[in-house]
Amino acid sequence: MNETMTAVLCSGPREPRRAERVPIPKPGPGQMLSHVCACAVCRTDLHVVDGDLKRTKLPLMPATRSSAAWSRAA
Repeated sequence: MNETMTAVLCSGPREPRRAERVPIPKPGPGQMLSHVCACAVCRTDLHVVDGDLKRTKLPLMPATRSSAAWSRAA
């Protein structure tokens, strides 16, 4: 079964963000997966969305601060 989650993605500078179903990532060694309950963006995230920072890997999920519950470990 392919597990998916909803993510809000930014695909390019000044492009509207969109909610999309994406695969749930598998945690690697020393990592854990968390279930995000709420998140916020910071000014740096907005600089990326506005295209002010050029070396950005897109698409991305802008979310700097989050409130989350532990989900699973590697």
